[in-house]
Amino acid sequence: MSRKRLGRIDPEAASRARDAAEKLAEQTAARPQAGPPIARMAAGVGQEIDAEIRRLRAEVETLTGKGAAHDTAEAEGRVIVAVDLDQIDLGHLTRDRRALNRDGEDWATLKASLTARGQQTAIELTDLGAGASPRYGLISGLRRVSALRELLDETGEDRFALVLALIRPARAAVDNLIAMIEENEVRSGISFFERGRIAAIAAGEGIFDDADIAVDTLFASSNRNRRYKIRCFVTIYQTLGERLRYPEAIGERLGLQLAKRIREEGAGAELVLMLDGQGERTEAEELAILSSVARGDVPFAAVSDAPPLKAAWNGPDGMRVVARKRPNESRVTVEIEGLAHVDEPGLRTLAEWLGGRMAASSADKSG
Repeated sequence: MSRKRLGRIDPEAASRARDAAEKLAEQTAARPQAGPPIARMAAGVGQEIDAEIRRLRAEVETLTGKGAAHDTAEAEGRVIVAVDLDQIDLGHLTRDRRALNRDGEDWATLKASLTARGQQTAIELTDLGAGASPRYGLISGLRRVSALRELLDETGEDRFALVLALIRPARAAVDNLIAMIEENEVRSGISFFERGRIAAIAAGEGIFDDADIAVDTLFASSNRNRRYKIRCFVTIYQTLGERLRYPEAIGERLGLQLAKRIREEGAGAELVLMLDGQGERTEAEELAILSSVARGDVPFAAVSDAPPLKAAWNGPDGMRVVARKRPNESRVTVEIEGLAHVDEPGLRTLAEWLGGRMAASSADKSG
């Protein structure tokens, strides 16, 4: 057998040669140099092939293990991928951050960092499904996505069209809310009003049975005193809704005082009237109104200690009408809940109908 032919030995022949060589080696262990040269050559070739097979098997096992580990990490949302900005739904969750401050120094710093160094921290998304458009819902990273979109509009550079993201597996809405809040708490704290607002909205959307449970769940890592403060701002949000123009400016002390006045003295109706009557206002003017209520410098604080008159009517689909009148006052306040989709003509019709009924009732009594 020539060396050329031996160099092209097929795997089966190599295996047979290896087996024969191993058997011969066992028989001549005491005389390792004995035997014909071909036997020693076949044994060497067999050992080389065996070593190569073991190496290839180890490599395949390593690659298979890495592939399985990657698949597991991807399924668990631990693999960073690049996602087109147009594929992200920013409104997937009700945000805890009421509005982005694009005029502050922090915003300019964020944009400068993205321009100079690129995105350093991945955002969190959830996959909405192959047929959804956009494909991904935003969990956390609103500021980074918004800053990238702004840079893309300003520069037109393709490098700002993609965002690095972790695609989290589908999970309950409450878990997504907690993830969003925790990310904002760590990176850029939200105001107490925004904390109270998201708890109230989550309860209103049916994610939680009530706002107290929402606060305890969403802010479980906060201590008892901090959760009490958040509940005070829940009261403020539930009373004033979106009437406040500068709610983030309300400090902790003012918020606690306002909540106490609303809960214990029924100041909510007065606050609504004062804010609605102010119209356009600056931050200082709004804070002056809130502070006056917190101090008690409003008409209802000086009236009789007698309890106010109150009547309520509960209708279908969550509609509720509450009328209040304090002693020694000619004014009656009426609060109507459950009219989320009413427009200005509808409000005008309501006011005219109510005014007409009251005028007719007054005429009947005087007659």
